[in-house]
Amino acid sequence: MILRTRLNKPILNKGYIQRKRLNKIMDENWYKSFHLILAGSGYGKSILTSLLLDRFKVSYSWISLETDCNDMRVFLSYLMESIISSSGSNESDLIHLTESLELLSCPVKEIGSKKVIGG
Repeated sequence: MILRTRLNKPILNKGYIQRKRLNKIMDENWYKSFHLILAGSGYGKSILTSLLLDRFKVSYSWISLETDCNDMRVFLSYLMESIISSSGSNESDLIHLTESLELLSCPVKEIGSKKVIGG
């Protein structure tokens, strides 16, 4: 079951803290197709990302990840639904993504604290 609320970026309140240094970094790199923002809970990752999306009016797909997304089938289900809902596509446009569920048969190897699929 897909929880649709997890496919919406957070709504910003006016009282958020401006992070000038991080905004500058994001402003300089907004054109890149992939961003990884890594920090602990409560550090403002979602707010920073939401601000960037609002400021640059770019297309995006949003997934608020929870522990159930550690299951590749759950994650890919959310990924597909996010892409479908943000692009106006239909499921047949993303059939190749469904086929990527074959990744699940790949071994998962732990390297330090990271898990690598097919490693």
